[in-house]
Amino acid sequence: MTFERSALGQKNRAIFYDVDWIIYTEGGALDQESVRSFDALFWTGVFRTLGGDFKFRAIPRGGKDQLKPLAQQVFDGSVEKVIVAMDRDYDELFGRLIDRPRIVYTRGYSFENDLYDVDSLLDIFDISCPEIIDRIAEETIIKDWSKNFIASVRWPLKLDVHAVYNSVKGFDREKPQKYFHSSAYGAVPEVARDRMRAEVHRILAEVKSGKKPPVGLTGLKLYDWYRDWE
Repeated sequence: MTFERSALGQKNRAIFYDVDWIIYTEGGALDQESVRSFDALFWTGVFRTLGGDFKFRAIPRGGKDQLKPLAQQVFDGSVEKVIVAMDRDYDELFGRLIDRPRIVYTRGYSFENDLYDVDSLLDIFDISCPEIIDRIAEETIIKDWSKNFIASVRWPLKLDVHAVYNSVKGFDREKPQKYFHSSAYGAVPEVARDRMRAEVHRILAEVKSGKKPPVGLTGLKLYDWYRDWE
């Protein structure tokens, strides 16, 4: 059964589930509506916390490319009872945000960025390791790890923005663990600079004659980024 063939079908989906709003999210499988996703769980938590008393159902609809047409329908006012929630990615830098009520974005690049700040990591550590009593020492270690990680990827990530802007393959989103020295349980989260450097060289070569940096990054030169980082 699909409700997405018409505006009336979209409106009836909320009635079918006895909710006020249907919230479409990323994740899941297109042919299995019952499949949940981490994105759907994240947005469920957000709307339960901030959404007041209204009833809703979060339904994952695949990748962002599947959500964009639904967001456009919301933008056009052609569908009712629908909210679209998705990752911000680099849309704000590229001027691609759909600024409309009922179209919601994460604050950072993705929901993972919104979840896993340093304070969240400390809370998770406390829950996972209740016998550790020297919290001050552990806080210092975790904050140092986070600081070193951010310093290691700061400049490469700017190159990643430019790669995406030029339709060049950026850093591997499917296997990010390959950019670490070790992904083994208990290993220090240390970035493998040689692997990052190889990707940086590739990106620089492929975007050398590409478009100018997007708004928000103008005035920055790619080779300056690389020299400062290396």
